[in-house]
Amino acid sequence: MTNPFVWSRRLIAYRNGELSDEERNEVEAAFEASPFWKSLYEELADSKITSRELQVLASFDVEKALRKVKRPAHKLRMFWFTGAAAILLVGFFVSMLLTDKPERLVYQIADKQSVHSGVTLSLASGEVLDLDTLKSYSSGSGLQISNSEKMLTVAGKPIQQGSNENPVYNRLAVPYGMTYSLVLPDGTQVWLNAGSNLEFPSAFVGSERMVKFSGEAFFEVTHDSEHPFIVENNGVQVQVLGTAFNMKAYADEEVTYTTLVNGSITFKDNLGRISRISPGEQVSYNLSKHSTEIRTVQTEQFTAWKDGVFWFEDAPLEDIMRRVGRWYGLDVVFDQSSLKKEVYSGKMKMYNTVEDVLRKFNKSGGLVFSKDGCTIRIKRVGSN
Repeated sequence: MTNPFVWSRRLIAYRNGELSDEERNEVEAAFEASPFWKSLYEELADSKITSRELQVLASFDVEKALRKVKRPAHKLRMFWFTGAAAILLVGFFVSMLLTDKPERLVYQIADKQSVHSGVTLSLASGEVLDLDTLKSYSSGSGLQISNSEKMLTVAGKPIQQGSNENPVYNRLAVPYGMTYSLVLPDGTQVWLNAGSNLEFPSAFVGSERMVKFSGEAFFEVTHDSEHPFIVENNGVQVQVLGTAFNMKAYADEEVTYTTLVNGSITFKDNLGRISRISPGEQVSYNLSKHSTEIRTVQTEQFTAWKDGVFWFEDAPLEDIMRRVGRWYGLDVVFDQSSLKKEVYSGKMKMYNTVEDVLRKFNKSGGLVFSKDGCTIRIKRVGSN
């Protein structure tokens, strides 16, 4: 340990799980070589001790200790360097810990009336239909709708190829805490996850079938080689002919994920660059960095929500709680922001009540998960 400030930052990163394998091995090797530093780290990582350490720190004269560092005698210098470094490390580490304040994840549900308020269909005409009570609907323009068992079926005019008409879009809005499915006029079926919106025309016009989307959805696209199906989100487009894929593109997340189950898709980012995706692959795209990554995945992990299952592999708690919060229409508060980086793996049923889910997490130990009104609270075991 040559610099207490560098070492402190390294310990903070180690505590938050932000180090590479090589860096983590270096820290653990240092712990093995010096039980003193390992003991100090373990004590300062305890939230109950941090406030007490500030009081202890106030009793030290750090400037005096540093002056002694400059003495020429090797043994004395080493003794006081260790003491001063320890003091500096305590101060820096504690100050970093104290910035680890509670953090709230809000899923655009500050207006609690929007949670569980019901799925709505806003027609191009301006009329808004409440799908909680709607059984069927027909309009003079030829649009016909039937609704039952959380599935909306839309029947409209056949595809009008070569028409000069501009398509007019209807909007299906699914609030947090709910899911819904939709059958489009061409027979394509879409499952919408909580907090999702899909804009679709009463009839597909021209040479393509385009819908606009935000949130998360699973698409089973009816094959039509003459009319490719296009999903558009923030300038990003996924184009298919007959395909099953999952797309996750929430407005409050800067990365979109498209996971291909079968068929083939082309992915065009908002700079116009095109990637071709094969079954079993997932393309992730960072909207702010304009970076694309394609990797092979276990597709069931990313489509399990459609079958009522939470499935996560080595996922940070922040991502998991986003899913849980959206599904149950709840906010999330982490007692310490570093808790967001805790990693979990597993599968569990999407129970009817969030309390059942939280009980599963509580069995894993280390953290306490509880529900307080419309908020999930997460803290370390033993913290106040």
